[in-house]
Amino acid sequence: MESTATKNDALGAVYILTGAVSSAFGALALKHLGDELGWGQLVVLRHLCALPFFLPLFWRLGPRYFATKRPVSHLMRGAFGAFGFILFLHALINIPVGDAVTLSYTTPFWSLGLAVIAFGERFGPARVLATMVGFTGVVLIARPGASDIGDLGYVGIALFSAFLTSLAMMMVKRLSASEPPDRIAFWYLCTGVLCGLPFALFDWQPISLAHLPWIVATGACAAVSQWGLSRGYAIGTFSKMAPLAFAQVGVATLGGVLMFAEVPRWTTLAGMMLIGIGAVWVVRDRSDRTRR
Repeated sequence: MESTATKNDALGAVYILTGAVSSAFGALALKHLGDELGWGQLVVLRHLCALPFFLPLFWRLGPRYFATKRPVSHLMRGAFGAFGFILFLHALINIPVGDAVTLSYTTPFWSLGLAVIAFGERFGPARVLATMVGFTGVVLIARPGASDIGDLGYVGIALFSAFLTSLAMMMVKRLSASEPPDRIAFWYLCTGVLCGLPFALFDWQPISLAHLPWIVATGACAAVSQWGLSRGYAIGTFSKMAPLAFAQVGVATLGGVLMFAEVPRWTTLAGMMLIGIGAVWVVRDRSDRTRR
């Protein structure tokens, strides 16, 4: 008979893949809108359009479900995540969508250093080597000797976005000890609106009827992505779930080819592969970790 853990991993994989594909579609929609709307404006609109998807929970569980005794931690998590997303969006609009999404997957490598600082964890040489493999992939995507300074700048922005996202993930780990995933996601979206609003007001562009379906799509994809990923990680084995989320890189790259004619170079494809290998290696490594 199939074990409970195996069933949970199978269901978790469905959730993770749903969230990953939704995230990729959301990135493509944001890339499409980025040619005509301000990127700060897109952050606010995306988060606002995602919030109504929490109404069923308000109706079923009541507003007290979203009340929290840890507002400062939620604000910190939300600020790290929001500014990380703002920078990701800025890079997404200016470099190929596959590159931006792939560079966002350097979060496991940044998380290693943060885990040492915040949680006193130590890692063996396997994870160090995995990190080196991943950042070799970053170099292949960036092509420092061949890319112009503008492209390199956006690569740097995407990497700093991944670093801030790693800080947000660290806060999620701390919050998840007492807070349910839906509450964490809800406060992240609220904080994202507040963080994005100053940038949006600075560069607000008129919204036409043609923009509305795409704007709603970004919100829907954000809500489904949060829903799928949070539940997948909650019920599945983390080391098995995390590599599946890398599926959004393939979807985003294919969408970039079909929607924006962004044909990736061989160095980009090789870099994506190395980052994927490094990320999977990091999360699946079973080497002992000790605290100081």
